[in-house]
This record gives sequence, structure tokens and C-alpha cells, in this order.
Amino acid sequence: MTIALGADGAGRPLLDAIADHWAGRGDITVTDLSRPGHYADISKVLAESVVNGEHDRGLYSSQTGGKRVVL
Repeated sequence: MTIALGADGAGRPLLDAIADHWAGRGDITVTDLSRPGHYADISKVLAESVVNGEHDRGLYSSQTGGKRVVL
């Protein structure tokens, strides 16, 4: 399974903990799509990677309004 991850600056600590947890699993490949910018731009890139078939799932973490998005 391939999973795309994304976060804004505030959501980064949680995303790092999740990525570390999954790093030891041989059946999961994680790609971090986080980058500086607005949360809407980051989540759009992440969602498009799932829709386009580049990743099986996606997870976005942000502290802005408590957002957690799983695709």
C-alpha cells in the first residue's frame, strides 16, 4: 500500500509520529508531500495524488481548526 502524507507547520508533529510508526512496516510505502504553503494547496496536491492513482491513500494533518483528512 502507498500512502501520501501532508501537513502544514502546525500539523507536522503529528504527521512525523505517524510516519515514524509506519516506517517500520514493510507493506506500506510512505511519501511525504508536505511543503511550505497554505493548507488548501498542500491538501489539493495530496488529494490529486490519490485520485490520479499515484498513492492508495492519503492523510493530511493540520492544527488549523483541528482538521484531519483521510482519503
